[in-house]
Amino acid sequence: MRTYEDLVNSKLADIARVTTAVGVFVGMDGGLAKVNLQGATVRIRCDGFSPPAPNIPVRVDTVGGIMRVTGPAQTLNPRGTVTAVGGGSTTVTVEVDGTSWDLPVLAGYSPMVGEVVVINWQSGHVLGEEASAPEPTTPEDKPDAPTAFSNLLVYPTGSGKYDDDWNNWWGGAEVWASNSNDGIWVYGGRFSTLNGADVSKTEMYLPRLEERGVAFIGLHGYSGIPSGAPTITDTVTLSPRNGWVTLPSSWGNHLRDNPNAGIGVTSGAGFNRWAGAGQHSLSGALRFAGTR
Repeated sequence: MRTYEDLVNSKLADIARVTTAVGVFVGMDGGLAKVNLQGATVRIRCDGFSPPAPNIPVRVDTVGGIMRVTGPAQTLNPRGTVTAVGGGSTTVTVEVDGTSWDLPVLAGYSPMVGEVVVINWQSGHVLGEEASAPEPTTPEDKPDAPTAFSNLLVYPTGSGKYDDDWNNWWGGAEVWASNSNDGIWVYGGRFSTLNGADVSKTEMYLPRLEERGVAFIGLHGYSGIPSGAPTITDTVTLSPRNGWVTLPSSWGNHLRDNPNAGIGVTSGAGFNRWAGAGQHSLSGALRFAGTR
């Protein structure tokens, strides 16, 4: 008769052996990722991970003898400095922490050497120039006509979720909109960078983790996480709920006039989750276009 110890050993023997290695992503070959691994180039599956820019170190897991690319091997800095602009301004050379990368730029962005830019390493694209506080000008230096701007990015300083049943903030930076949870992103007064601007378009990046039921997005008046339940106003239906989402046209100038404000999500009849500030490089990032 088999003993309990025999049963445990049998179950342990059935568990697939897992090993992890680090390789360098070369590119895609059809549906397979080409990775330089231990002196050889292999073609393997890329599961649950968008193909990154070439030459990025990636994690390769081997489970039961099958290799898969499962994600980046290290977190890369999402900010860099443009050192050269390619032909047609569609690619740039960006220096990030002492390493140079040749990357494509997002449509609509016209790069210039010396600009500090934001990079989405998951897609390998330069998204645009990072926002900076406008320099004060004297009346005589003010241009006669407004100057158009686009891809002006403002990042949150924090995020979280509030449980209406338990009356507390809990569980870290993830942002939820569910039956009993409201979530917010806070920006620490960073919308002062919009001073003097007339904002015509506002977009927000939402790194969705889960989507069920309904979700609404609105405004709040907190520069930081409040002590109690957040009040979210001017809500509209949130659709889509992943990637860059266009917000109501009036919100840009509202944030300009209320620099301590922020963005919140709520549901009442659903379960929606997004990666929070510090968990995804673009979580809650706002992208503005307009004139100044």
